[in-house]
Amino acid sequence: MRGMSDLKIIMIYLLIGAVLVFVLNRPGMGRVRRGMDRLANRSASGLGAAKLVADIGSAQQAGLAAGQVQHDATIGLKALSTVVVGLMLALMWPGAEWTPGMSIIGSDGMPIFAGACLLAAIYLAFILRYRIEIVGNDLMVPTYWQTRRAHDLRKLTSLEDDGAYIFRLYFEDGRKVEILKYVTGAADLKQRLMTHITQNRL
Repeated sequence: MRGMSDLKIIMIYLLIGAVLVFVLNRPGMGRVRRGMDRLANRSASGLGAAKLVADIGSAQQAGLAAGQVQHDATIGLKALSTVVVGLMLALMWPGAEWTPGMSIIGSDGMPIFAGACLLAAIYLAFILRYRIEIVGNDLMVPTYWQTRRAHDLRKLTSLEDDGAYIFRLYFEDGRKVEILKYVTGAADLKQRLMTHITQNRL
């Protein structure tokens, strides 16, 4: 069954991705992560315009509600992500030939396209609803599954800037969390995090 084989391919790719994420998050892999960061930054050097678009809205003040500081994904990042995902799905439309005799997915590759649409929907929902919240000493970070995880800022030990896309935060209990840099009140967020790190070292 061709449909079943396509689904198996999708599952294999997802499994490989999960294994890579697990391995790269292990202690002692910092050198590998930094090497990947440098590679990603070199690749992103030609995407200056996209980064400028994603940065639109980062100077906007963070929201305040019931004692919570709320940093939402910038309007620029939301717009950019929506356009890029839409273009990618259009290019992947089964059977579509963007050059004569060549298509990314064959006309019988609908299961693969459906899987791509599912991943795109999860990603867009994550970006469009992305919000970092600071409640007292807790940093609330969203996940891809529309839940939030709390991290105690009193245990924050260091911040690693990947140079392009994210901040990596490290905590005393060994946990590591990645947050988007393109959020409202971005400068204030970084300053607040650095202040906690300084205080925690005293």
